[in-house]
Amino acid sequence: MAVIPKNLYPGQTIGSDPAYPQGKAQNVTVPGDATGTPLEKEWVNDLWGFLQTILTRANITPSGTPDQVGASQYQDALNLRLGTMSKLRSVGMVAADFLRDDGQDVDLSGAPLGSLTLPRGLAWAADGYSLIVTDTTAAAFFEYDCAIPFDLSTISYSAVTVSHAAEGTLGGLAFSADGLKLFGVEITDGFVSEWDLVTPFRLSGATFSSQFNSSPQDSQMTGLDFNAAGSKMYLTSAVGERTYQYSVAPAFDMTGVTYDSVSLDLSAEIQIPRFGFWSADGWRWLAIGGDPGNSEIQIAQYDAVTKYSLTGIVYLAGSLRTYPVSSVANGCGTDPERTRLAVQLASPARTEGFTVNHAIVGI
Repeated sequence: MAVIPKNLYPGQTIGSDPAYPQGKAQNVTVPGDATGTPLEKEWVNDLWGFLQTILTRANITPSGTPDQVGASQYQDALNLRLGTMSKLRSVGMVAADFLRDDGQDVDLSGAPLGSLTLPRGLAWAADGYSLIVTDTTAAAFFEYDCAIPFDLSTISYSAVTVSHAAEGTLGGLAFSADGLKLFGVEITDGFVSEWDLVTPFRLSGATFSSQFNSSPQDSQMTGLDFNAAGSKMYLTSAVGERTYQYSVAPAFDMTGVTYDSVSLDLSAEIQIPRFGFWSADGWRWLAIGGDPGNSEIQIAQYDAVTKYSLTGIVYLAGSLRTYPVSSVANGCGTDPERTRLAVQLASPARTEGFTVNHAIVGI
């Protein structure tokens, strides 16, 4: 959503300048002739909406004081999201510099939020206004609304629940790019199940569609991710301590999955790896796990030789970091830009939010 100045103000903008394809502002020709670009709420709100989005996505509360050189909250927000130029030039970036607890946590155990007892998988809608969580005890999906996109502290239970008891205990979840399919991996037999959705990213009317059996590689997969096109799938095993790569044709369709005979050994870096996902550009893999005896998560980064491929991928030396959480991590979910990380915790049934800045963006 963004205004098009040349359409909003025809005759009061320059619409033919290739440097400003949506329209360029112009002054009046003669004072009072109404040919100049007007100062109106439409385009001011368009600009303000953009600036406020930058602050919101970086979890920064405006101070109320105008920005200036050397004291700019907008620049701080961009630095958090993209990194300073010196950091962008550094190949030694590590997760510790860019992952922080954003304080947007939520307790799912209470009745208003569905009374979950053992949440595992989590999948965000593309726009961040809803998310789906799977609970082991209930063997069901739970749907939530977000008043502020990707902000866990603003969620409310939509009272829509769909059972997946026939498909077993699910771990990692993922949506197709268009939100019309939901996927979940079974943590005890390796099946990846697919559900068709009537409304994008919403559970109402969801129906089971098909399954893929990954048990020839490992029967206890816990993490699930796709590349952006849905032509590749990645399953992470806590027992095998590996991430396995699969081809998917047609895209996002479990009837056409084949193992690529490629996997990533995580055992040297992560103690009990549970999940993983690609950076938004497909050049860096982030693996997450941790010792169930400790209240912490471990995160390690791996650099790809080929985009979205585990072939030849290498660990980014020094990138392993540990972060404290309130209990054992059972699952996680990210936004499409891979800048928000939600971690599902076992006891209490709690989800903790983190801001992931550009640490997992390939450079």
